Amino acid sequence: METYGFHDSLTRHKRHSPCLGHSWQGCTSIVFACLGTGARCVDGDWLDAPSQVSIFGNDRAIKEGDTVKRTGQIVDVPVGPELLGRVVDALGNPIDGKGPINASERRRAALKAPGILPLRSVDQPMMTGIKPIDAMVPIGRGQRELIIGDRQTGKTAAAIDTILNQKRWNDGNEEDKKLVCVYVAVGQKCSTVAQLVKTLEENDAMKYSIIVAATASEAAPLQYLAPFSGCAMG
Repeated sequence: METYGFHDSLTRHKRHSPCLGHSWQGCTSIVFACLGTGARCVDGDWLDAPSQVSIFGNDRAIKEGDTVKRTGQIVDVPVGPELLGRVVDALGNPIDGKGPINASERRRAALKAPGILPLRSVDQPMMTGIKPIDAMVPIGRGQRELIIGDRQTGKTAAAIDTILNQKRWNDGNEEDKKLVCVYVAVGQKCSTVAQLVKTLEENDAMKYSIIVAATASEAAPLQYLAPFSGCAMG
């Protein structure tokens, strides 16, 4: 059964993203809603506001009284080797001008992370190619590592160097040492993302990398969604 509603009011969310009130309650998952203008939005339950939806993209054409239709879709993104070497937005849409991505599989963007017990023991190192890190604070495959530091101290540079250093293993014949690198740029300038892509291309590293870009000009919900999408693609 299709569910329709209408916009009761146009407000601003606490994350400074446009939100629209709608007439249904009790939604329990991230659901696209199709607006009369063709815009897309996500159910507010994702943002702890079950009576609101948060808009993906431009909200200027949306006004009070517009019709809203629930599509029943869950937010998902394309996954698979077709994404390698591509730059996509938080919804998995290509933004690099290289044509569509014909991925055969899609995965939900906001799956719950597995607990400790289902996870396999960490038994393989992830070599960064940066000797101080590999010697003093080695990282294992399957681990999560937080890089903490003040501004302009080289956090991003360390991450990019790690991506570039994976080339030696990705060019080799040992399949168990090859890694896919996913870089999620949240709130960065478009020029910064373009410079990153140029650096990876010049070093022949884009062939095993995926760039997910939710730049400073994107809507706040897309910036929030981008890390989830990056994890799903990986």
